[in-house]
Amino acid sequence: MILKQLDFTIEQQSLSFMVDALSEDALSMTYFEVEGTDGKTWNVRLFANDTHIIESKLTILAAAVNKSQIDYTVVPVNTNQDWVSLSQANMKPIEVGPFYVHAPWHNIDNIDQHFHDICINPGQAFGTGSHETTKGCLALLSSLESDVSTILDMGTGTGILALGARYLWQDSNIIAIDNDPLALENATENCIGFDIKLDQAESFTASTITTAAPYDLIIANILAQPLIELSGDINAIIKTGTSIILSGFYDHQKNDVVKAYEQVGFKL
Repeated sequence: MILKQLDFTIEQQSLSFMVDALSEDALSMTYFEVEGTDGKTWNVRLFANDTHIIESKLTILAAAVNKSQIDYTVVPVNTNQDWVSLSQANMKPIEVGPFYVHAPWHNIDNIDQHFHDICINPGQAFGTGSHETTKGCLALLSSLESDVSTILDMGTGTGILALGARYLWQDSNIIAIDNDPLALENATENCIGFDIKLDQAESFTASTITTAAPYDLIIANILAQPLIELSGDINAIIKTGTSIILSGFYDHQKNDVVKAYEQVGFKL
């Protein structure tokens, strides 16, 4: 069966509605700002083996977002493409606050010396710095002014946020966790020499996590449902004054995530 890619553009105010309406019909979905629109227009990209259901829904949903029709394109995906090489070619160095995030193949001879240099070999894990959730977490990390001695990075991916934390709090104890062995393998490579303890786990009750508790700072850039499920066990690893950075969910999921953590004592 041929994998297909479907693209369409939508105004920012209708984005969450469309994502929610179509997500169950796609194998995967992503969306990003259309350059030059100041966030007012977004491109939505879906992948599916059969796009007929999505195409039919777009026809129906047009009226709900005050359009006569939603224009879209469908193209077959070349499954023989060397996606690793393509990803490397598309990955550009980025600057986020005090961080300069780049890959091993980028030339960094001329970067400003005030930057913290984060070198990420992305492999098959999430977290190159280009995604808005990762950028947002890095920016929030750099804005925290409190002393932090114990840090948990839950869902570390490439290890990028743990590395950012290491630069900011050089004497802290950092635990980085992921449930994906491939991600852990990638993160281990990226974190060599940075004294970050990595392990595989599914929940806050894992012994690697509880042994180092309580934490001053917990970072979790994953997905809405896992975040909500994790909230029930968080009290076992926190203390008065613990800060948490939660990310990886859509705007329309924010209230559910916030409510879950407010119920266990956190304040936004």
